[in-house]
Amino acid sequence: MKSFTLCLFSCMIAIALAKVSYFEFPAPNSIYYQRTPIQFVANGVSHDDDVTIRVTLHACSDSRVVKILGDFNGKEVSSSGDDFAFTWLVDVPAGQYYVEVAELEEEDEDEDEDDGEDDEDDDRNISYNFQIVPWPYAASIYSRYQRK
Repeated sequence: MKSFTLCLFSCMIAIALAKVSYFEFPAPNSIYYQRTPIQFVANGVSHDDDVTIRVTLHACSDSRVVKILGDFNGKEVSSSGDDFAFTWLVDVPAGQYYVEVAELEEEDEDEDEDDGEDDEDDDRNISYNFQIVPWPYAASIYSRYQRK
């Protein structure tokens, strides 16, 4: 009975984890400087013309949305083949972040709360965590001219 319970528990964990799919790029634990571009590549994103794709940046510490990086429609996604690629120029403070791609139905585009209905596709499509560090040359360039 113990082995059956353990097996059942393991299967439930595998099913729960299967709902999260990670971007192909960037790699886990990548490090980027502020004011530099980051290329993201996600797959499994809807190609439907009536679906809006919202890309959001989240803080790893509390999963809060830091900013909306962009909204795209299915035409823009399908023009890039099977993968959905986009670039973001880093403009946030140093810290650990991740990006999430969410498919918004027409009624969700106004950011209203769902009215309790289950979504057909609750899968999460997120990047691995990455770190933003301060631009290394900013202090030395500016401090040289400010010292007297």
